[in-house]
Amino acid sequence: MSKNSSYHSTTNQEKPNTEARSSAINHKTWETLREDLGGNIDMLTQKFLQKLDGRTESILAAISVNDSEALRNEAHALKGTSATIGAELLSQLCRQLEECGKKNDFAPTEELKTLLLAEAKLVRDCLENIIKGQNKS
Repeated sequence: MSKNSSYHSTTNQEKPNTEARSSAINHKTWETLREDLGGNIDMLTQKFLQKLDGRTESILAAISVNDSEALRNEAHALKGTSATIGAELLSQLCRQLEECGKKNDFAPTEELKTLLLAEAKLVRDCLENIIKGQNKS
């Protein structure tokens, strides 16, 4: 674990850096994606937002019944789409949850699910603000 990490736990699992940041979305990643997709970025963003709550709920459900396969699969799916859209911390949290599923280790999931819910809300709010800003132009 890096000494710059502001997240500490009793597990040996690497934790995401939750130091203050200006946005839940990496704007460089977002801009590159916007340039590559042009007008399709709105469709991709809307699809991501439509699936975000369902994926998050599926992860929480998998944790609640200790379903390691479902946890691994759902966290993996959200990890990839989050990384694509520039939601780096959300993607890191999902990577850690995916590892919990692979290892059938549910001990860290209580703490991670709290972080996941908070970060998913920040990502949703940030993307909705970006969309509003684009629609004003």
